[in-house]
Amino acid sequence: MLEKTGYPNVEIYDIEEDDKGYIWLATDRGLLRYDGKLCKRFDHPNKLRLSVFNLVKDNRGRIWCNNLSDQFFYVEEDKLHLLVDLEDQFSDIPMLSDFIVSGDTLKITNVNKTLFIDIDTKEITYKREYVNHMYKNPSILEYSDATYVILDSLYQIQNKTNIARGFAIDFKNKLYNRLHRFNNQLYCFQSITKHPKDSKIQYEEVLHHVDIESGITSQNKLPNELQDKYINSIKKIEDQFWFCTNEGLYVYDFDGEKYVFKEIFFKNKYVVQVIEDYMGRVVVATLKSGLFMIPNKNIRKEYLTDESKKTAFIFFHKHYMFYAREKGKITMKNIITNDSKTIDLSNEIGKIYWGKKINKNRIYISGSKLGVFWDLTTNMMFVAPGGINKDINYRKLDDTFFISGYDLLYTQKLDFNIKINSTFTPFKPKLLKRFIANLPDSILHKGRSWFNFISSDQYAYASFGSALYEIDHNLVTKELKYNGESIQTNSCAETTDKTIWIASLNYGLLKKDTNGTIENIKNIDSKKVLQVVADQNDLWILDEKNLNYLNTTTNTILKFNLRNELLVNKVKAIQAYRDKLYVLGTEELVTIDKSVVHRKIIPSKVFVQSVAYGDKKYPLKKKYVISHDQNQVEIYFKRLGYNTEEDKFEYRLLNLDEKWKITKQDNVKYSYIPHGNYTFQIRAINQKNVTIAYSQDILITIEKPYWLQWWFIGGSIIVVLLSFYGVIWRIRKNQKVLFDREKLSKELIFSKLENLRSQMNPHFIFNTLNSIQGYIITNKKEEASIYLAEFSELMRMYLDFSSKEFTMLLDEIKAIEVYLKLERVRIGESFNYSINSNVIHRLGSLTVPSLFLQPYIENSIIHGLVQKDGEKKLSITFDYDNKENSLICSIDDNGIGREKASLLKKKKNKYHKSYALKANDNRLDLLNKNRLDKVTIEIVDKKSKEDLPEGTTVIIKIPQEYESYID
Repeated sequence: MLEKTGYPNVEIYDIEEDDKGYIWLATDRGLLRYDGKLCKRFDHPNKLRLSVFNLVKDNRGRIWCNNLSDQFFYVEEDKLHLLVDLEDQFSDIPMLSDFIVSGDTLKITNVNKTLFIDIDTKEITYKREYVNHMYKNPSILEYSDATYVILDSLYQIQNKTNIARGFAIDFKNKLYNRLHRFNNQLYCFQSITKHPKDSKIQYEEVLHHVDIESGITSQNKLPNELQDKYINSIKKIEDQFWFCTNEGLYVYDFDGEKYVFKEIFFKNKYVVQVIEDYMGRVVVATLKSGLFMIPNKNIRKEYLTDESKKTAFIFFHKHYMFYAREKGKITMKNIITNDSKTIDLSNEIGKIYWGKKINKNRIYISGSKLGVFWDLTTNMMFVAPGGINKDINYRKLDDTFFISGYDLLYTQKLDFNIKINSTFTPFKPKLLKRFIANLPDSILHKGRSWFNFISSDQYAYASFGSALYEIDHNLVTKELKYNGESIQTNSCAETTDKTIWIASLNYGLLKKDTNGTIENIKNIDSKKVLQVVADQNDLWILDEKNLNYLNTTTNTILKFNLRNELLVNKVKAIQAYRDKLYVLGTEELVTIDKSVVHRKIIPSKVFVQSVAYGDKKYPLKKKYVISHDQNQVEIYFKRLGYNTEEDKFEYRLLNLDEKWKITKQDNVKYSYIPHGNYTFQIRAINQKNVTIAYSQDILITIEKPYWLQWWFIGGSIIVVLLSFYGVIWRIRKNQKVLFDREKLSKELIFSKLENLRSQMNPHFIFNTLNSIQGYIITNKKEEASIYLAEFSELMRMYLDFSSKEFTMLLDEIKAIEVYLKLERVRIGESFNYSINSNVIHRLGSLTVPSLFLQPYIENSIIHGLVQKDGEKKLSITFDYDNKENSLICSIDDNGIGREKASLLKKKKNKYHKSYALKANDNRLDLLNKNRLDKVTIEIVDKKSKEDLPEGTTVIIKIPQEYESYID
C-alpha cells in the first residue's frame, strides 16, 4: 500500500486506525499518517530520536506514541505535541517503555518502575519501583477497574485506590511477555528463546489464562504451528484469532477448547500488527516488507503456478476442482486439502462434462482433436466418441448430447457406461490420434457454435453465427430476439423459478420468463455481459469491470470490482459450488465465500477539508459566515481508504436543495447562494451503491445584503418617513413659494404700474402737453410735431416696459434719453445732461429692472435741478463691476441737495412725499426678497470745501443674476 507514498521501505513497528479512518504508522522514519493514497509525517522540534513506537488511541480520538528516549507524544489539531520527557526517570535502563492512556491519565511501565501521570497537570500521581531487571519488554493493560502490569510477575493496580497485588505467575528470566484481553478474559503470553547450535533462534510460546476474581491462573499450550514462532501481537477479528508472528500471519478459529488452524498469510514475513479498518478490510503491517491489505476476508486469491497459467474454464466434481489451460493441461485440485496435480492431454480442451445423471464416476473431456472419458474410480482415461467441440451438455429427454463444435452444432449419443476391456491401453498422451467413432445423430447448424445450454424443461439454447436460438423437443430451432434484434451471447443460466438468464454481449443481462417475454435488467450497468451463473435464485454476472451478484427474489445487487477487490485482470470463467464462488483468471484463482453478499458493505469515509469563497480558501470549521457579495462558494472534501477510486459522493445543501446529488469530483461549487442559513451534508456511496451516514454538518450562513439588514430597513423606514415628511414639507413650501412668487409677481406688476403711474403722472403729462400747446400757439408746427412724436414714443416704450420684469440696458438708455429731451424742452436750455456708458460692448447683454431708473432721474431733476438758479447739469454713467458681476448706474446732479430740497417740500406741502420714490422703494423690497445678491441704492450728498451743498449722486448697483428672469 505504501509503494507510491514516498515511504515504501520503512520499518513498521505498530499501526492504529483513528476515528476518522486514517491509518497511523509507527516507523523508523517517525510517525506517519496514511489516508489511502499519501503519507503525512508528523514531527516535533524537541523529539530526540527519529523512530517512534507503541501507538495508542485515547477516548478523545488522539493518537499517542513514544520513543526510546521516553518522550511521550500525542497528535491534536493536526500537530504533534510533546506531553512529557521522562528520560531522567528511566535513564538507568535503556528499554522501551509500554504505556496506555486511561481517561486523563497516562500510565507508563518500564523494567524499573510504573508511573501514572495526570495529562492536564503533568504531575506524577502514582509511582511504583521494582528491583529485579532480569526481564524484558514490560507490558501494561487496563481491564475492568484495574491496571495490569507484567514485570517479574503479573501485578494488579486498582484504579481508584492504587492498591497493588500480584498473581502467581513467574515471569522471571522470560525475555518477552505480553498482555492481551479477549472476550472479557485476560491472557498473558510468555516467549522463551532457544538457541540451537545449528539453526536460527527459536521461540517457545506459553499462554496463561488469568481468572481476575479468584486470582487462579491456568497454562495452555499454543497450536503446534506457533510453537517455534515469536508472537508479536494477537488480534481478534470477528470470531477468528489472528496471530502476528515473525514468520507470517496465522488465522485460527477457537472452539472453546482449542485453536483450529484456518490459513496463513504472508508466510515467512515478519508481521508486527494487524487491524481491521472501518470498511472491514484487514490491514497488515510487516517489519521490513511494507504495509499490506486484505480487501475482503471472505475473498481469497491464489496465484497459479506457471504451468497452470492461461486457464480456460473451471469444473467441479465432489471435492475436486478441475481447471483447464488452453494448451491441453488439466489441473485437479482437492478443495479441502489443497493438494493438486496436473495432467497433460496435449489436446486443446473445450469443456469437461460430469455425467452424474448417467455415471457419476466418469467425466467427459471434449477437445479439439478427440473426446476423452476419465474414470475417477480407476483414474484411467480412454478415447471416446466425439471431438472438435467447444461445449457439451446432456439432454435427458432424448438421451443425447448437444455438442457445440468449431464447425458444427450437432447431437450425438455418448455411452458413459462403456466398459473398459482388459486389452484397452490406459490413456497415454503421445499415442492420441484424431478419432470419431460415430457420425453425428443430427446436424443442427453447419458453422461455428460457441456454446449450448439445456433448461429444466428440456429445451436447448445455443449460439451460432451472431444469434441465439431455442431448440425444442423436436429439434426445431427458433431465433430469440430482443426488441427485434439478434442477441449475441456466450452464456445462459436458469434459476429455480425456471427463468432463463442470457449474458448478452450487446444488450447487457436479459431475462426470458416462462411466457417467452425477453426484457433487459437495468440493475446491471454494463451492456456487455460475458457470463452468467445461476445458484438457485441467485445470479453471478460477469462484465468487463465487475463481478455482479443479483438476488432475483429481492432484486438486491452487489458489485465486486475485478481490479480493486478481486485483484484479477482478466476472468476466464466463474463457477458456483457449494458455499463458494470460484473466479478463474489467467494467472490466479479467487475464492469467494458466498456469505460475503450478506456482509455489511461500508463505503469510504469522506470529510470536508476546506471551504473557499471570496478568492480565498479557509480551513475546516463548524460554521462559516459569508458576506452576501461573496456567495460563490466552493467546498472541498476528501475520501479515506485504499482503492476508493470507484466511490462516488452524494451531497446536498439543506435549505437550498433537499435532494441528494451525485458527483465523482472531490469538490462542489455553488455559483450563487441566496442569503440565509444552510447545512452542507456529504456522504460516500461506493460501487455497490451503499451509503453511510454523512460527515459532520457544515453550517453556512450567507449574510443579508445591507439593504435587507434590520438596521438598514429601520433606517430606511425612518428616512422614508422623513423623506415623506420632507416631501410634504417641500410641497407645502413650494406651494408657499409659488404663492409668494405669485404674490410677489402681482406686487411687482403692481409696482411697475405704480412706476408707470409715477412716470406718467399728471404733472409730467400736463407739462409736456402744455409745451406742445405752446409750440402750436407760437406756430412752431415742426417743433410741436417733433415733441409730440418723442412724447408718444416715450409713452409707447413705458407701456412696453410695463409688461416685462427686466429690460435690456440699451432699451432703458433710449427711454431715458427720450425722457431727458422732453424735460430739457420744458426746463429750458439751462438744463444740460449727459449719458455715459463704459459698457458699450455689453449693452446687448446687460439688463435692468424695467421702469426702475427713471424715478431716480426724475427725482434728481424735479427736486434738485429745477429749484436751482443758473446752469443745471445732470450726468448719468453706466459701469460694470466684474468681481461682483454687477451693473453700476451713477446719477449725478449739481442741484440744491437733498437737505434744501426737503425744506422746500415741507414749505410747499407738509405731507407731500415723492410718489415715484415710494413706489420704487416698495419695488426694491420685492426685488430683493429671497435674493442673495441684492439691488442696492446709495445716495451721496455732495459738499463744497465750505460744507455747502453742491448736488447729489445716486449709485445703483444691479446684480446680473437677474438676467435669468428676462421673459
